[in-house]
Amino acid sequence: MKNVLHFFNAARFFEKNASDFFDSLALCTETDWYDNLHFNVLGAEKFTRRMGQLLSDLFPDLPGHRPDSDWETRVEAFLRSRESALEG
Repeated sequence: MKNVLHFFNAARFFEKNASDFFDSLALCTETDWYDNLHFNVLGAEKFTRRMGQLLSDLFPDLPGHRPDSDWETRVEAFLRSRESALEG
């Protein structure tokens, strides 16, 4: 039940603060978007870093994903994708 309450509290927060949240990302239309609706790996990294910080600030008792081998596999794939995007 506690996780459900976290979800609704987060949803209410974003309903009121979505514009400020996205402004805080300092996204660049030239480098951070795959298309008009989706981030590329660089935009996703900005979004994820800020979202993680915000969730940690709002809900400090949320459980993390460590240790979780599936999570680590996804992180490694993201880092490879990021490196590729930065090179090309």
